[in-house]
Amino acid sequence: MSIGVVLAAGGHGTRFGGPLPKQFLEVRPDKPLMRYSVETFHGFSEVESIVLVLPQEYMEDGEELLEEFPKLSLVAGGPDRWISVRNGVEALPPSADFVLIHDAARPFTPRSVIRRCIHALHPGNEAVIAALPASDTVKEVGGSKVARTLDRNHLVLVQTPQGFPRAMLKSVYERGLPQGAKPTDEAQIAEAAGFHVGWVPGSFLSRKITEPEDWEWAEWVAARLESGKVTLHD
Repeated sequence: MSIGVVLAAGGHGTRFGGPLPKQFLEVRPDKPLMRYSVETFHGFSEVESIVLVLPQEYMEDGEELLEEFPKLSLVAGGPDRWISVRNGVEALPPSADFVLIHDAARPFTPRSVIRRCIHALHPGNEAVIAALPASDTVKEVGGSKVARTLDRNHLVLVQTPQGFPRAMLKSVYERGLPQGAKPTDEAQIAEAAGFHVGWVPGSFLSRKITEPEDWEWAEWVAARLESGKVTLHD
């Protein structure tokens, strides 16, 4: 099995704020946020290549990683997430039969979660996502009013990585998206195209760094990784 990885880091982190996009900020000295995902995926023998998608104006900021990680290459993102990811997929070598797409803003995804996604990949028309069963009560709202309570037994909170046969993504991209569509992940695009999407258990460690409040948590986890109190290994 030959796998290519696309690390989505092409956004500008408007919700996070600050002078730099969060993927370039150092969680620990000399360890920017995006480096954690590069390190983790680079360690898988099944992974042939990794494409890190960055904002066009910050491409040079990622070049220092290229010498240390020979599987890594860089590509510029686009105006929307799905276009950035498509750019990454198209930059993978033709020999990559499967693609794992991962948010670089989820720096602490355990290897066990990635391994579960890899094991779930097969040549058939099925994608796979990492997800957590919903533990809170979830309600659908309309404006300031609650419309209904959803059955959380049938709900999951979606994470990454998400895995796809390369041919599936090619088919989806060739069809294009409806005018004005703003998909929040690649599984949503695959679902809309009629493909099956399975899921495997994710991890609470795979939290996405989105708001400034998430940064303290990231620093807390990173410090415990250094001390050996937390591990991302199998």
